[in-house]
Amino acid sequence: MNQKKTKNGFAGLYAVFLVAAIILAFVAFGAGYWLSNREVAISNGDDQLVDETNQDDSTEASEPEIVSPQGVLQINWYTEPEEVEPLDVVKALEPDGANDDVKTYVLGTIASGEYNGMMLTVNIVPYIGMGETNRSFYLITSENESQKPVLLDRYAIDGASFFQAWSGFYSFIERNYSEDMRHEYPEDTADYDALFSAISVDTESVISEFEHEDMAVDQSGNEYRVLGLSDLAVYPNKLKLSEFTLSTQIDGDNLYSITGDEESLEGSLSGLKNLFFTLDQGGRVVVYDAFIPFWDYKDNSYISDLTIFADSTITGSYSKALSGGCGLASITNVVSADETGPLSQLGYVKDASGNKYDIYEPENYSMEYYLDDYNMWFNWHKEGQLGDFLAIHPILYYQDSLGRWIEFKHVDALSQAECGKPVIYLYPEVETQIDVTLSPQGGFTYTEPVYNDGWSVTASPDGTLINLADGQTYPYLFWEGRGGLYASPSNYWVVEKSQVEDFLTSTLHKYGLNDQETADFMEFWLPRMQASAYYKIGFHGTQAMNILAPMTLSVHPDSVLRILMDYQELEAPIEQDPPVIVPFDREGFAVVEWGGVIW
Repeated sequence: MNQKKTKNGFAGLYAVFLVAAIILAFVAFGAGYWLSNREVAISNGDDQLVDETNQDDSTEASEPEIVSPQGVLQINWYTEPEEVEPLDVVKALEPDGANDDVKTYVLGTIASGEYNGMMLTVNIVPYIGMGETNRSFYLITSENESQKPVLLDRYAIDGASFFQAWSGFYSFIERNYSEDMRHEYPEDTADYDALFSAISVDTESVISEFEHEDMAVDQSGNEYRVLGLSDLAVYPNKLKLSEFTLSTQIDGDNLYSITGDEESLEGSLSGLKNLFFTLDQGGRVVVYDAFIPFWDYKDNSYISDLTIFADSTITGSYSKALSGGCGLASITNVVSADETGPLSQLGYVKDASGNKYDIYEPENYSMEYYLDDYNMWFNWHKEGQLGDFLAIHPILYYQDSLGRWIEFKHVDALSQAECGKPVIYLYPEVETQIDVTLSPQGGFTYTEPVYNDGWSVTASPDGTLINLADGQTYPYLFWEGRGGLYASPSNYWVVEKSQVEDFLTSTLHKYGLNDQETADFMEFWLPRMQASAYYKIGFHGTQAMNILAPMTLSVHPDSVLRILMDYQELEAPIEQDPPVIVPFDREGFAVVEWGGVIW
């Protein structure tokens, strides 16, 4: 394998997907499953938790030994990873104590510097929430038991988002846990002290084979944009490479295409349709998008302003994504010629260097194919006519360097599938003024009370809210909007229509909703689940909601539960794969939010 130049910047290009993942990185370490109910994404913009009252200096974090960086590490890679018994410190990080589920694999040995002769291991710790994800981290270990394992803090896969940044377990703890969480949850101090006494931390050393530039070129000269790391842990191998098409090679690595037909797309890769991936030496899935030269990747991954030079210049905001759920099913929508129908050239667009690229649109907008787009547009323009819809040039097409037709959709014609009626309950221990801000990736379509760049409320212990802007009383904060890219629930139930009411009532109580919250949920959702014989029902948890719609509160909560129901109508039952339910531990100032996907 050729080495790749070290570069950290690619993740910033996809910050819309990565913000929550950086904040959430390795929360599961030592704290167990309780952290799923106290997600630290509920913070201010500097990742510093807001409530700084009652700090207790006696609970300062135990400082690990920070070892001297060794620069670029040279690795003698094994041909096949070797599974070994996990260290006790690794087993202790497994949330539910099922240590047989923790896996450790030796990837090779270090051939340089102070680590010379030591082993590079990947350690995979499963995390059970609304579904199972994996937190993966890399330790350098020695057969000499007196030598502490070294955590490579730079390399971490959180399992909470599609695209991972270079994160860091220790840096997360240093920023957050030592400053706030230790005095909030002193019972967990011992877990972190034990961990930090058992390992050393290397915050700067680099493995060249783990680094990737912003751009990559295949053996045919086609360019690809590096999106980041998938959350999928390859060891043990859950990715069936035989199901994917070997597309080409990049720097000697096999580049596989993701068409959406693979069984492996159930769950972790389900939102990566039409993208590409390689496997690096660490067993990590590196995700790529075929590069569109004129697309603005800086601010947003799937919406860009386009200027089309035609008989008269046309400008508009377009999305290249495939809508799905309350967010995106894929950030790139590839369509077949059969779907588009006959196309005619509308004009061209320019890249930053002035190069021209042809843009097409349908010769005729067949309502057989484009009726849904028209209806979406009409919902926002009740006085409009078909001619008004066509005048915005709602659907455009571009043929990329791979010969694929990429569909761009005007933002006014985007699907209105939404995060439907999420409601937020606040239960402080005493009457408290609280500011709440919410940032759904696709924006709001409705809020109550009016959002006004945030809600400012006086909250009572029984959940009653007085909105300071209008003086009115509300039982909760209500919003609808659109999220970003996220996976379908990896675990789900299949429920017959006649059993939906009992199932939802029972399941919501098991997750931790109280009687009133459950009744509110059922009032909204049960009437919408009566049309099909069966339903595939899954739930996203706090982690996923923190990615779809990050929340900030001016007063730090003690416990948080955010759930989003994602269901599909079925004509006949299919095999189900239920998740393990982890009950919500409602403590102190509690925040509860529920919602679902509106189609």
